[in-house]
Amino acid sequence: MRWLLVFVQSANEDGLVLDSTNGMSEKVANLFLYVEGRLIKSLGAIAHDVDGSDDQIATFLQAQVAADSLRAVRYPLPIASIKSWLGIDAQNGLCYEYFSYLHRTGKALLLFEVPLQAISAPENPFVCFTSIVDGKPKCDVIAHADPLTCPIIDSNEFDGIVKRTDWLAAYMKSDGVDVHELLADDFTDAIKLLFAHKHYVSALKLIMSFVDTVAYLDLGDIPGNFEAWLSKYATLAPVGVTPSELWEFRNAILHTTSPLSRKVISGKVPPIGCHVDHESKSVRIDRNSGTKMFSFESLYDSLVEAIEMWVKSYSGNLGKQVEFIQRYDSVLSEGRLATFSSRMTDI
Repeated sequence: MRWLLVFVQSANEDGLVLDSTNGMSEKVANLFLYVEGRLIKSLGAIAHDVDGSDDQIATFLQAQVAADSLRAVRYPLPIASIKSWLGIDAQNGLCYEYFSYLHRTGKALLLFEVPLQAISAPENPFVCFTSIVDGKPKCDVIAHADPLTCPIIDSNEFDGIVKRTDWLAAYMKSDGVDVHELLADDFTDAIKLLFAHKHYVSALKLIMSFVDTVAYLDLGDIPGNFEAWLSKYATLAPVGVTPSELWEFRNAILHTTSPLSRKVISGKVPPIGCHVDHESKSVRIDRNSGTKMFSFESLYDSLVEAIEMWVKSYSGNLGKQVEFIQRYDSVLSEGRLATFSSRMTDI
């Protein structure tokens, strides 16, 4: 888990910066999450009246973090509100993962409603959030306080700043994360492109890898997740294969680009193949060798239905959604390739 510990939100809805030459000043705030282990135990807030550009104010607030964290007024967690927002009991503390969820879905300031009112903050305050972990400021990445408007994340890595796009913020819609669009951009569009250009073997390899990925996202990195995911969500009877048969096919085609897995060669499972026939999606079995050939399109249709069922399983289950987010954070994508720039200033 990376600590999304310092992020800044502009006070100006129209994006204008404050001009220090005209005597304007703005009430800005350092906001703190006091963390013990991985649980947020209390909040903190302290206000400053400053003027300058957004970058200047951000630099000022970050420079004050160490001192402000010690003298900020402490506030308890809004237990009742957290219960209504997330459906969880934070009586003993709020898991940092849930705060990360609130932040990445554009709701971080909800947690600080009482502290912000207490310091008479403006309606759209310029704030710097910092987590104080076991008594010390902790900062791994810098992100915007409202990532829905700016989903770029800066992390201090490889002797510089690595810039990435927060996929969760980028795919967040009014009714939640658009998982279908996310999966299309990262996986299924590539499968369709390969199929359309008759690169059937490559498309099939990518499908097998895709099932690996969604099985990991749903069940974690555990033995048997490929077959378990298919058994849970996919109707394979029309395809004419079982999850275990497809697993053996997956092992062979991904590792050797051959349908002959070790178990097939040893005679423990029948040979499996695949055919593309736009006129028939039926399974074909060779009477002499026993080789079974399933329809590429039939398997694809079955997986489309399985994905629908899988996505619906997250509805109303925040714990499962947070688990999905944590696992998807490790997924690679061409759309979120990192770029490098100069090193950020340490707190």
